Amino acid sequence: MKRMYTLLVSMALSCGMTGCVSEPDAQSVKKEEPTETKPRAVSSVRVHASMDVGEIYDSVEKLSQEFDIVVQGIVQSREFFQREDVPRTKSAIKVTKVIRGEVSVGDTVTFVELGGVRTKGDIAKSKPGKIRIQSGQENDLVPVVFNGIETMKPQEEYILFGDLHPERDLVSQDYYTCVGGYQGKFRVSGNRAKRLTHFVHEADRAAFPLLEIEISKLSVKVKGIEK
Repeated sequence: MKRMYTLLVSMALSCGMTGCVSEPDAQSVKKEEPTETKPRAVSSVRVHASMDVGEIYDSVEKLSQEFDIVVQGIVQSREFFQREDVPRTKSAIKVTKVIRGEVSVGDTVTFVELGGVRTKGDIAKSKPGKIRIQSGQENDLVPVVFNGIETMKPQEEYILFGDLHPERDLVSQDYYTCVGGYQGKFRVSGNRAKRLTHFVHEADRAAFPLLEIEISKLSVKVKGIEK
């Protein structure tokens, strides 16, 4: 079941101590289907973008009314791509636990998130004067982060509330997006799951509370909700 949220993109550049993507396994930025290439340098410049997620999911119970699958899994790989000039990340998730939905343990499911990388050259063309490029830096990768929430990284474990997109409008396979943009994404640590919304802009924190819960209790809540 596909649910739409509004994407209002506004981007600002920040430099220096804002951090950077530490993994050197970045893939190419392309207009359509993700394609893996050789690693490239990742800049300390970072692009901050924002989106209006539309509906707010301030509890596990509310999230439990809006999903096609709820799974726990480990990120096996990810690829970056662009569509309509918006950076996106495609991640392959190996399912380690099925909380609800028509998937099985051991399956690999695809999730697509907003955010990823752009090249310095691409940013310079779309926003003249916003970034300085030295010779040879045109293909350096710049992390793009929406609403302060980074995309998933390989080997990290998550619980994901997923919306199915069978029409394959972004990638050439069935894929899922997290419910509410990023609100249906919980990072797993031990026996607990935490929604990483503490990086959301201060003005929005009241609307997007930090949810942390034992995985067993989250499972009970999700299974107890009738859709």
